Amino acid sequence: MNRIKILKKNLINKISAGEIIQDPSYVLKELVENAIDAGSNNIKINIKKGGKKLIEVIDNGCGINKDDLKLVFTKNATSKIKSLKDIHNIKTLGFRGEALSAIGEISNYELISNPYNETYKGYGISNKFGKIDMFPFPHLKGTTVSISDLFYNNVIKLKYLSSDRIEKNKIFEMFYNLVLSRFDICWTLINNKNIYKLLPCVKLDECINRIGKLFGKELIKNSLFINKYDKQNKIKIMGWLFIPTNKVKKNKQYIFINRRIINDPLLKKIILNAYNEIMFNGLKPSYILYISIYSQLLDVNIHPNKSKVRFMDENIIKKFIFEKIYFALKHNCNLKNKRSKVETNKECIVQTKKNSSLNKNFLGFAIGQYKEKFIISQNKEGLIIVDIHAANERIIYEKIKKQQLKKKILRQKLLLPISLKVDYEIITLIKKYKDKFLKVGITLEIIKSNIILIKEIPNFGFKNINIYFIFKKIFDKFKLVHSEKNIINILKKYFIKYSCYNSIRSNKKLTIIEMNSLLREMEVTKHIKICNHGRPTWIKISNFLLDKLFLRKI
Repeated sequence: MNRIKILKKNLINKISAGEIIQDPSYVLKELVENAIDAGSNNIKINIKKGGKKLIEVIDNGCGINKDDLKLVFTKNATSKIKSLKDIHNIKTLGFRGEALSAIGEISNYELISNPYNETYKGYGISNKFGKIDMFPFPHLKGTTVSISDLFYNNVIKLKYLSSDRIEKNKIFEMFYNLVLSRFDICWTLINNKNIYKLLPCVKLDECINRIGKLFGKELIKNSLFINKYDKQNKIKIMGWLFIPTNKVKKNKQYIFINRRIINDPLLKKIILNAYNEIMFNGLKPSYILYISIYSQLLDVNIHPNKSKVRFMDENIIKKFIFEKIYFALKHNCNLKNKRSKVETNKECIVQTKKNSSLNKNFLGFAIGQYKEKFIISQNKEGLIIVDIHAANERIIYEKIKKQQLKKKILRQKLLLPISLKVDYEIITLIKKYKDKFLKVGITLEIIKSNIILIKEIPNFGFKNINIYFIFKKIFDKFKLVHSEKNIINILKKYFIKYSCYNSIRSNKKLTIIEMNSLLREMEVTKHIKICNHGRPTWIKISNFLLDKLFLRKI
C-alpha cells in the first residue's frame, strides 16, 4: 500500500510551472507583460526555433535594482501588490509573482537590468542548469531577459511541444495579441535572426493602419469602429468589428479587458450571438474589442494564465456587450470600401423603415436583368444593381427568424410521408423530445422499432429539397449531442441552411414583374443591406458618378 507523502518543494514548483507555462508563447506573454508593467514604450523580441531554443525580450522600462535581482525568479516575490485589498484594485498585468519563478524552474535564464541612466550600472543574474550566478554587465536603462532550453528538465512537457513551425505560429499569434493590446508601444519581432515585424507606436486615429499591417487590407476594408460607454455601470467598449467575407480566410477574434488579453468562451459566445442576429449562423466573425470596466467590478485572479475574468454582475456586462455590438452592426451592416468608386447602400440608405416613409420605392423599378444574376433598376438618384440570390437569401432568412420569434413555426404537410430507417438511439431521442420536434415544425411517427415516418416539416418555402438527405444529416448530428437545447438548435440550423439553399439561384430568367416584386419585398425586409454571409445585396451608382465616368459636365 502506497503511503501519503508531502512532495518536495522543487517537484511542487515544477508541477505548478507546467500549469502556468504551457508552451513558448506563454513564456513570451509573461515576459512582455512584465516589460509593459515596467513602463516600456519600446519592446524588442527575439526568438529561435519556435521559442524552444531562445526567447529574448528587451525593453526600455524602469529596470530592476541590483538588490532585487535575486528575488526576480523567486516564487510569490512581486512589487505589484502588498496586501489583500490590492487584489481588488489591480492595475498591472502581472501581480502574483508566480510566472517568472515558473519559467525559472523549467529553463535556463539570463536577466540583465539597469534602473539608472548610466550604462555602466547594469547588473545581471543567470541560471545555467541550476547554477546561479550574479555579475555586472553594461546595459542601457531597462531590462533584457533571455530564456533558453525550455522544459530541458521536464521530459513529458518537452515531448508534447509541437514542431518549431507550429510553436513559432503560436508565438506569432501571441505577438498579435500583445501588439494589439498597446498601440502606444513600438514593437520589433525577430525570428531566427530575421526581422518579422517592425511596428512603430501609433496614435488612436492611426490604429487601423497597424491592424492592416498585421492582417492585410482585405480585413480592414469592411471594418466598423465602435465606441460606446455606459456611465451608470462604468463600462466602455471600443474597437473594430469586421463583416465576414469569403476573401478573409481566418477569423481574428481579440478581446481585451482593461488592456489584459482575454480568451473567454462566454464573451465570444455573446459577441457571436450579436453577429448571428444580423448574419447567417455558422459564419465566424472577426473583431478587435477593448472593454474597460471599474477594476473592483471584476476578478482577474481566477485562471493560472489570467486569460479569464469573473464579473461581479455578469448579466449587466453581457447585456451591454450584446446590445452595443448588435446595434452597431444593425445600423452599419454594409460597410463601404473607401477605395471603391461605387457608392454602397450605406450612403444612400440609413434604415429601411425611415426610407420607406420618405421614398416608398427606394430601390426603384426594374429595367432589366444582367447575366441572369443581377437586377438593374433605376430611381431618381441613379442605377441600382441587385444580387438576386443574395437578396432572396436574406428575405427567406428574415421570414424564418420572424416565425421563430413568434414561436409559431408554420408546418408544411408532405403529400407522401417519407419513411426513414434509424437506429435505436435515434428512436429513443425522438420519443424523449417529440414535443420539441413539434415546436420547430416537424411531425414524426414511429411505425416500427427502427423506422420513422416524416409527416410534416417547417414551412420555410421549400420547393426542391431532398428531405430524406436532410434528416439523415440531422440524425447523424444527433448522435453527438444529447441535450434538449442542442437538439433544437440542430433542427433549426439545418432547416434554415437548406431553406437558404432554396432561394432564387443564379441563371434563372425573371420577368419584369418578378423583378419588381423582389425589389418591393427587399424594401420591407430587415437587414436587407447584406446577405446572410456578409456580402452586399445591392449597390447604387449615382447620377453624379455616371456623369463623372462619362466626362459629362456636372
